[in-house]
Amino acid sequence: QAAALAAMLDGPPEQRGVLIGQSYGAPIATLIAAQHPEKVGALVLMSGFFGDPGPTAKRLMGLGAVAGPLLPRDLKNALAEVRGQAPQLAGVRASLAGRRQPVVVLHGEKDTFVPPSAARALADDIGARYVAVPTGDHFLNACCVTDVLGAVELAITEAEARAPGGVTTAAR
Repeated sequence: QAAALAAMLDGPPEQRGVLIGQSYGAPIATLIAAQHPEKVGALVLMSGFFGDPGPTAKRLMGLGAVAGPLLPRDLKNALAEVRGQAPQLAGVRASLAGRRQPVVVLHGEKDTFVPPSAARALADDIGARYVAVPTGDHFLNACCVTDVLGAVELAITEAEARAPGGVTTAAR
């Protein structure tokens, strides 16, 4: 998926984007940033799943294991992606530790898919900025758009501050 989505980074050579990865998309955005650091100015990892499922995710994965044959194809594919992602996550986390871009970890305190403690620990481990959304759940793009936009602005500001000579590197 990272290879397929990296094509979206095509643009002027001086332009660097801000990638936002939500849930299982956070590791995908991380891989894109690691593979194309010249094109990514910053990362926002929103409700990022890096291997620590919360109670809702555990329940849905368990239900999917039992009801698998009865599920529609898109849900079967989603479950297969979740299960297939686990062996890749150690490498993804390692790429976060060695990144050049600023990272903002945005997480809802009421998230039951990914525990907020896991998001805080990830931010601490990689030296990223952690932004808690007290009223937010796993779907911050639906409940808390202002917080999402604030995290993107924070990522842009941090990317601009790191740019040599004060040149703007993040796309607005």
